[in-house]
Amino acid sequence: MSQGPARRQRPPKDPLRHLRTREKRGAAWEPGGPNTVYLQVVAAGGRDVGAALYVFSEYNRYLFNCGEGVQRLMQEHKLKVARLDNIFLTRMHWCNVGGLCGMILTLKETGLPKCVLSGPPQLEKYLEAIKIFSGPLKGIDLAVRPHSAPEYKDETMTVFQIPIYSEHKCGERRSSQSPERLSPGRSSDSGSAEKEQHLPDGIGQKKSGRDPSLVVAFVCKLHVKKGNFLVLKAKELGLPV
Repeated sequence: MSQGPARRQRPPKDPLRHLRTREKRGAAWEPGGPNTVYLQVVAAGGRDVGAALYVFSEYNRYLFNCGEGVQRLMQEHKLKVARLDNIFLTRMHWCNVGGLCGMILTLKETGLPKCVLSGPPQLEKYLEAIKIFSGPLKGIDLAVRPHSAPEYKDETMTVFQIPIYSEHKCGERRSSQSPERLSPGRSSDSGSAEKEQHLPDGIGQKKSGRDPSLVVAFVCKLHVKKGNFLVLKAKELGLPV
């Protein structure tokens, strides 16, 4: 039996073609805004995995928070990890960074040359700590953008970082006298009040301080999309087309 012509095999897709396209545009190219920007909720937040958001356009792809199990959910929703070049972390908590180690190893295997991470000030120390398990991360450049850095701007949008501190009240411990040492006719409340009068200023009063744990909020602003040239409208206005 004669067999038909063999099907021609398709060439393998280049996972980093978006980087080569960006290099062809050059540094002098001014962004005019992408045609469409998509937003995908990877995880809504729960006991198993924290909340995660995936934003992508034809130019860039962003991931907000990378908890444990986020990479598995991205594969189930067929979201491309190879083109991920920006990861934003709002808080240094396990539900936000639990899957970061596995995500970095996956990006390294795909051949991504550089990935930029933004988040709280403990992020850089966290990356140094996970190298004990992942080993030396050669072949991929992990750049950390501090929370105090100015806004980040690329072909798709501008991202502003807003650090948020939580205010907590802390009071000094007061040493209470034993009932045996109190003089007759003087209550413990009056004794403590009299003692507070002789204490230096600021002690015995509640004061507020900054919590060392820091939360970073990210405000994203898309670039204005350039309008299309309407040929029929130009003819009506008498413009040469």
